[in-house]
Amino acid sequence: MSSYRIRTKMTWARTLQDLRNTFRLWGVQAWAADHQRGTNTATVRYCPPGTTTAIDLAMSKQPTPEDNLRVLYLAVDAMRLNDLRGITDTVREAYLQLPAPTTARDPYETLGVRSDTPLEDIEAVYRSKAKRAHPDTGGSDAEMRALNEAMDAIRKEKQA
Repeated sequence: MSSYRIRTKMTWARTLQDLRNTFRLWGVQAWAADHQRGTNTATVRYCPPGTTTAIDLAMSKQPTPEDNLRVLYLAVDAMRLNDLRGITDTVREAYLQLPAPTTARDPYETLGVRSDTPLEDIEAVYRSKAKRAHPDTGGSDAEMRALNEAMDAIRKEKQA
């Protein structure tokens, strides 16, 4: 699946205005939007109508805080429209049926090295751990696969 990228021409202030309008139409009384200085992360916090539980949304996958806030606005507006259409529960059920996302472990953590370690030293650590992790020497396929994936990822990164 390709990554979604947005490059909005909307300013932070314009997207705040759009959020304000969406929340007003949805009946949300209290909400806030912010971004972390020095990062591209944007956050939106609100309580959906009929609840007292705050929802915190954060986005940092887009290049700028404005782009990330725009993505959050589009998501919030879609949720409002789903609520208006009466399919919020159906969408929630569909999401709950999806498999849990897999998160890749940091390859440096897997090998037990720092990211500034020279490649030659990382490869030496890999060989040492691979000897112990190999299924023929009492290790497991899963353990060996994790080491191989970590080493492949580090090699790709260091060669880039």
